[in-house]
Amino acid sequence: MISTPLVTVAIPTLRRPAYLREALASVLAQTYANLQIIVSNDAAGDETAAAVREFTDPRIVLLENTDGPRGIVTNFNRALAAATGTYFVLVCHDDRIGPT
Repeated sequence: MISTPLVTVAIPTLRRPAYLREALASVLAQTYANLQIIVSNDAAGDETAAAVREFTDPRIVLLENTDGPRGIVTNFNRALAAATGTYFVLVCHDDRIGPT
């Protein structure tokens, strides 16, 4: 059996659950299955967690900053630190990617 490398897809976000749903849907539509999907929300307490829970895929990991917004660099670095994949892809919360 040939194993495929794990690819981490990180999606940093801040209070954009509608865009995030579309970004997550595009990542989940990938033909490549060995994915770790990290959503790093820079501020807990908004609708982001509920938007992520709409997707029941166990590959999705939600990280939330409970101390309020810290900024995009900190949010990005949190997602990067949690990544365990051989490869890393950054997808912004308002991006979409093709299925291949």
